[in-house]
Amino acid sequence: MVAVVHEVARESGSGEHLEDGIHVAHRAATFIVKHTRDDMRLLCDLMASGELRSVIDTVSPLSDTADALRHLETGHASGKIVVMP
Repeated sequence: MVAVVHEVARESGSGEHLEDGIHVAHRAATFIVKHTRDDMRLLCDLMASGELRSVIDTVSPLSDTADALRHLETGHASGKIVVMP
């Protein structure tokens, strides 16, 4: 499994202090997995412990699926789009 960690920094606000007033606003990781049993077990363990969280952009009812897909196609979704029955 390969993990790439991204840090989004900003000059003020809360978060982890870096240097000269720069703070980490968010930390994100991209995982590339081979779908092996060990990789899936590790991802499940990380999610169960709260160390890994999915980012949810919007939750829409099934009746609004077309709107949810249009939002996804704009490229402005900042996380997963969930459609609920």
